[in-house]
Amino acid sequence: MTKLLFIEGSPRDEQSKSIQVAETYRAALKATNPALEVDVFPLWKTALPAFGADYQSTCLKAWLNQAGVIAIDRVTFPPTLLTPDPQGALEQAKREAMDLANMHARV
Repeated sequence: MTKLLFIEGSPRDEQSKSIQVAETYRAALKATNPALEVDVFPLWKTALPAFGADYQSTCLKAWLNQAGVIAIDRVTFPPTLLTPDPQGALEQAKREAMDLANMHARV
């Protein structure tokens, strides 16, 4: 059985664009692998030990590795208000999520 751990890192719940991208990925992956088991870890609703304020991708990936999460293809951060074209970036992120899901479906 294939398992996916989704770390939900946005405090905005259903209003979060990053969660929308993740949902696109999960739906595409689930379509090709109906037996996929998804565990959602709601980071903002969970009491965690303090680990500093550096959330850059390299540091976050290293922190996840220390926590036992080893198979990480990519750590990305969603578009922000500083993104020149937020809607275009969201749509691009969704396309990349679908491509990544299709790649994972072949593994």
